[in-house]
Amino acid sequence: MRIPPLSLAARLVVWCWRHGGLVAALALALVVPAGWLAVTKLSLDTDETHMIADHLPYRQAEQRFDRAFPQTMDRLVAVVDGATPEQAEAAAEALVQRLTGNDLFLSVERPPAELFFHRNGLLFLPERQLEDLADRLIRAQPVLGGLAADPTLRGLLGSVSLMLMGVERGEASMADLDPILSALTQAGDSVLAGRPRPLSWQGMMTGHEGNSRRFVITRPRLDYGQMIPGDDASRAIRKAAQGLDVQVRLTGPVALTDDNFRTVAEGVGMASLLSLSLICALLLLGLGSLRMAGAVLLTLLAGLVLISGFAAVAVGVLNPISVAFVALFVGLAVDFGIQFTMRFRDDLFREYHGDRGNGDRAMAQCAPAIVRPLSVVAAATSIGFLSFLPTAYVGVSQLGLIAGLGMIIGLMATLTLLPALLSLVPSPPEREPPGFTRLAPLEQHMRRHGVGVLAGIAMLALVASTVAPKLAVDFDPLHLQDSKAESVATFRDLAASPETNPYVLNALAPSLAEADIMAARLWGGPVAYAMTLSSLIPEGQAEKLAILDDLNQLIGQSLHPAFPAAPPSAAETRRAVAETAARLGPHPLATTLRSLLERGRTEQFEHMVTASLPGLLAFLRISLEGEEITAATLPPELVRDWIGTGGEARVEIHPAGDLSAQGAMADFVAAVRVVAGGVSGPPVAIIDSGGMVMAAFVQAGLYALAAVLVLLGVVLRRLGEILLVLAPLAVGGMFTMAAMVALGVPVNFANIIAFPLLLGIGCAYNVYFVLNWRAGMGLLLPSATARAVLFSALTTGVAFGALALSPHRGTASMGLVLMVSLALMVLTSFIMLPAAFALMERRR
Repeated sequence: MRIPPLSLAARLVVWCWRHGGLVAALALALVVPAGWLAVTKLSLDTDETHMIADHLPYRQAEQRFDRAFPQTMDRLVAVVDGATPEQAEAAAEALVQRLTGNDLFLSVERPPAELFFHRNGLLFLPERQLEDLADRLIRAQPVLGGLAADPTLRGLLGSVSLMLMGVERGEASMADLDPILSALTQAGDSVLAGRPRPLSWQGMMTGHEGNSRRFVITRPRLDYGQMIPGDDASRAIRKAAQGLDVQVRLTGPVALTDDNFRTVAEGVGMASLLSLSLICALLLLGLGSLRMAGAVLLTLLAGLVLISGFAAVAVGVLNPISVAFVALFVGLAVDFGIQFTMRFRDDLFREYHGDRGNGDRAMAQCAPAIVRPLSVVAAATSIGFLSFLPTAYVGVSQLGLIAGLGMIIGLMATLTLLPALLSLVPSPPEREPPGFTRLAPLEQHMRRHGVGVLAGIAMLALVASTVAPKLAVDFDPLHLQDSKAESVATFRDLAASPETNPYVLNALAPSLAEADIMAARLWGGPVAYAMTLSSLIPEGQAEKLAILDDLNQLIGQSLHPAFPAAPPSAAETRRAVAETAARLGPHPLATTLRSLLERGRTEQFEHMVTASLPGLLAFLRISLEGEEITAATLPPELVRDWIGTGGEARVEIHPAGDLSAQGAMADFVAAVRVVAGGVSGPPVAIIDSGGMVMAAFVQAGLYALAAVLVLLGVVLRRLGEILLVLAPLAVGGMFTMAAMVALGVPVNFANIIAFPLLLGIGCAYNVYFVLNWRAGMGLLLPSATARAVLFSALTTGVAFGALALSPHRGTASMGLVLMVSLALMVLTSFIMLPAAFALMERRR
C-alpha cells in the first residue's frame, strides 16, 4: 500500500520514531525538573470556601462578618460530653486550665454565653418555674447543709439518716425522700453491675437532668508548613483530655478542614495506586504485548509528571476538586496511547503481516492516520475542561485549567515520546488482526435491523427522560466529607439539637436598637427565634431577684458552713454505710448498700455520688447571689460576640424544624432575606453556592457545546456526521442522569463536573468511529478501533472507579458518576453507531 504524504505532525511522529534515544533523553530532561516542582511546590487546600470566587455577594457577606467578629474564624472546638452536667462542667474547666499557656494556641476559652448562662441561668427561668425550684431547694435544705459541711459519702448518708429520723417522728414521709433514695439506689446498682454512672445532683435538685455537654473554644496557631495545619493543636487537646473520664471530640472549621484533607489525601493515594495496578493489567491484556504496554505506561507517567509540574507553577495550591486531575489525566490520556498503539499494530498486520524489518513503513503508515483523530479528540476533551475557566466555581475552574492543558500535554507525549519508546523495543509480529473479529455476526445483525435498534434506543431514552428530572441536588459541602470522620460526625450530632444547631444565619445591623427591631420582625414561620445582645437581659428580674433573695436567706447560710468536717477514714465510711442500711429496713437502697459493703465497692460508690457535689454547691452559691443584669453589666467577652469591631450589632437567626427536609433550607433563607439583607451562615452558603455552581455549569456546558460544534464543523463538515457524533452523546447523558436517580446519587459540588466532561469524552470515542467509517472502515465492532475504544474505556473506567472507593464522599461520588456515565456512553455508541452507519450507507 502506498504511504500517503505526511503532514507536519505526522513527520514529527516519524522523526521521533527514527530518533528514539534522543527523544527519550529530551523527555527525561523535561520530566526531572517537572517532578521536582511537583514534589516541592505543589500543596493542597481543603477549605471548601476557597473553591468559590470571593466577589459573589454571599462571600462578601461572610467576609464582612469575619471582619466584625474575627474571633469566630479558624476555630478548633472541643465538645465535652459527660455523664452528668456537673461532670461535663468540671472536665471543661480542667481542659481549659491544662491548655491555657500552651504556645500552640492563640486563645483557649469557654464560650462566654455558656459561662454567662451557667452563672445567671436561674434569672432566665419563668417565674413560676423558679418558684417551684425554690420550694424543692428549701425542702432539700437539711441535705444541702449536711453536704456543704461534709461533702463525702459519710456526710451524704448522715443527712439521709437524719431525714429517716424525721420520718420516724412523723415530721416527713418516705415520699419526700423518694427522689434521693431512688437516685442513690440507681447509682449503687450501676456500680454493682460494672457500669458505673455518676449521680447528677443538679438533675435531682432541679427536677430535670440538664445539659451534660460543654464546649471549649480554641484558636490554634495553624502551621501551614505541615500537611495538616491543625494537627499539632488537635494532638495537644487530646493529650490534655486524657484522664478526664469524659468524651472529648473535636470539630469546627479547623478540624473539618484537617479531616477533609486526610480523607482526600487517602482517597487520591489509594485511587492512584489501585488505578495504576489495574491499568497496567488492562494495558497488557488489551495491547497483547508487554513491551507496548510498558511504552504506553511510561508515556502516561511522563505526561502525568509534566502536568503536575505545570500545576505547581500555574496554581501552586490544589483544592479537593482539582486534586482529581491525577485520576482524570490517567484515565483520559491513556486513551491516546492505546489508540496510537492499536493503530500501529493494525498497520503492522494489514500492511506487513508481522515483518519486523518494516517497522519504519508501519509507523509511516500509522502516523498520518492517527494524528488527525487524536488531535480532534484531544481538542474536544480539552475544550470540555477549559470551558470551566470563565466560571465563578474556582475549584472546578482550577481543575479545568490543569486537566485541559493536560490533554494537550498528553497528546504531545503520545505523538513524540510514545513512538520513540516503541522504536527502542522491537515490535512483536502481528499474526492475527487486533480487533474483535468474533463480533462481526453481531454487528451484521444490528445493521440488518438498524431501524429497530435505533427505535429501541429512542424508547429507552424517552423513559430515561421521564426519570432524569427527579435527579436531586445537594450542595452541602459537609456531605462531601467522610461521614465517619470525628469532626463530621460531631458536627452532625450538634446539628441534630436545636440548642447547638450550627445551621444558623447571621445578620449585621448598624446599631443594637436596629438589630432588636430586625430580630422582632424575623420571628415566625421558618424562623424559630432571633437573638441579639438584648436577648441576654432577662425579663421580670425584680420578681425573680426577690425569689432568689428569699431563698438565699433561708438556705444560703447552710451553703457556707463555718466548721467543715474533716475527711472520714475508710472505716468511718463503711460504718456510715452499714448504719444507713440498717435504718432503711426493707428499702431497695438497703440491699444495694449491703452488697456494696460485701463486694468492697464503697469507695467507687462514693465517687459516683459525691463527685458532682462541689459543682452543685458552687452553682447554688453563685446563683443565689445574683444581681440585676443590664447592658452595662454584661461581661465584655460576651459583648464582644454580639457587637462587632466596627460597632455592628449581630442578629443570630435560628431555623424552625429540620433543614434537611426538601426545600426547608431555601425557605428559611428566603424568609430571612425578606427582612435582612447581606446575611451569612451555612444555609446561605449552601443555597447560593449551589445556585452559582448550577449557573457555572450551564455556562460551561454552553461554552463547551459551542466550541465542540465549531470543532466538529471544521473537521467533519457534514451535518449528518456531526449528528452521528452528538446523538449517542445526548442519549448517554440522559441515561447517566436516570442512573444517578436509580443509584440515589444527587448532584453535588464534585460530581457535577461529569456533565461538561462527558461532552469531551463522548465526542472522543464517536469521533474515532466516524472518522474511520468515513475513511472506509467496514464493520465497526470487529475493528482495531473498537478494541482500542473498549480497552481505553476500561482503563478510563478503572481510573474513575478507583476514585469511587475514596473515603471522601465528594471524590467517591465524582468517580462513581464518571465511571457509570462512561460505561453508558460507550455502550450507547457501540449499539447506535453500527445501526446508524448502516442506514446512512443505504441512503447513499
